[in-house]
Amino acid sequence: MYNIATLGSEKFTIGFNLCGIKESFNVSKKDEANKTARTLLGNKEIGLVIIEAEIYNELKADIKEKMMMTVSPIFVVLSGKEEKDDSLRLMIKKAIGVDLLKE
Repeated sequence: MYNIATLGSEKFTIGFNLCGIKESFNVSKKDEANKTARTLLGNKEIGLVIIEAEIYNELKADIKEKMMMTVSPIFVVLSGKEEKDDSLRLMIKKAIGVDLLKE
C-alpha cells in the first residue's frame, strides 16, 4: 500500500496532518525544496505527493518535468488561490486518460 505525502510550508501541511497524512515535508528555502522533491521522486513507498503551488513554482525546471512525467508517485499541485492551473488538469488526464476539466 502506498503512502500519501505533502510538500510545502508548515501552514500548508498542517491541515493535511490533521486529516491523518503523516508524511509531511515542510520546506521554506528553494534549495531545501529541490532536495526534498528529488528525494520524493525516488521514494517507492509514496504513491501521491500533494505539493503547494508556491513551492512547486520555485523548483528547478528539470525537477518539474520529472514530476509531470513520473507515474509513481503522482504529484498534485494545489494552490490556496483561485487561479487557473493547467498542471492539475494535465495530471488528471495522464492518470486516467480523459480530460475531465475540458471546457
